[in-house]
Amino acid sequence: MDIVLQKFIADSGLASRRAAERLISDGRVKVNGKIASLGQRVSSKDEVIVAGKKVKPAPDKIYLLLNKPVGYTCTNRYFLGEKNVFSLLKNNQDRLFVVGRLDKDSHGLVLLTNDGPLTQTLTHPRYEIKKTYRVKIDKEILVADQPGIVSRLKNGIDIGEGDGLAKVESAKFLDNRKLEIILA
Repeated sequence: MDIVLQKFIADSGLASRRAAERLISDGRVKVNGKIASLGQRVSSKDEVIVAGKKVKPAPDKIYLLLNKPVGYTCTNRYFLGEKNVFSLLKNNQDRLFVVGRLDKDSHGLVLLTNDGPLTQTLTHPRYEIKKTYRVKIDKEILVADQPGIVSRLKNGIDIGEGDGLAKVESAKFLDNRKLEIILA
């Protein structure tokens, strides 16, 4: 499928679309050995060279849902002695990100993707994407104690990210051992 050259360059991650337009206008881009022009269309079969460097087509987007088991960390970094969610994938050769995070002692659904803009949109606080968690507690909470717990949760939770308290938009008990929390 043919796309506009500046989008091809931007999708590769080499430069933004505007920067790609400047590179093309400055004569620093070649397609199949010839100086490129703005608006030129290319495909993955074309050889695109920007400032002497071959540009590879953007990889296909990958979206994986993974039921993270207890005992695995949700990070792109590897630590000695730690089990990582990426070790659960066969032939993981793609640069994937975990969208969100679950504690090592938690289990549940996580999204893995190579879609950086989506990851940014879903995880960065400025986008205010709400996250819903259903939590099973290891002991029963008396009905009389539940309003106080909900109130404390709404005052903020330290989730160990070093960014202060997480904003709890709402919290409600589903029964004496299950709680639904929505983080803003």
